[in-house]
Amino acid sequence: MTLRIIQGHLPAHPLWPLIAPCIEIQHCHSRRERTEIRLGLSMGLQEKLLAVTMLCVACQKNVIHPIKKRRGWRTLYLKVTCDADMNERCCRSAAARNEVDAIIAAVRTKEWMAWR
Repeated sequence: MTLRIIQGHLPAHPLWPLIAPCIEIQHCHSRRERTEIRLGLSMGLQEKLLAVTMLCVACQKNVIHPIKKRRGWRTLYLKVTCDADMNERCCRSAAARNEVDAIIAAVRTKEWMAWR
């Protein structure tokens, strides 16, 4: 099986219809919202989500896993850029903020349901 790397836009990923219902939008202490992955997913689904790959939305150079597992926790979270230790500028970029906003909008409008 060949690995297909998707350009950095998660809602364009072929597995988006599987990913979108798992995303939970949470309000932070700041005015921003963050995206988390719902608790209670089956191990099989978690493995599929953790295997998703795409290019970093900021640099478009590094292949990343946008769904990650928190260290020491049983929860998953969404991160669409390179890790900070790889490239801190990607994490704090406008492209990252724009992508998270686009993901939140896509989840809220349930546009992914048309692709199921």
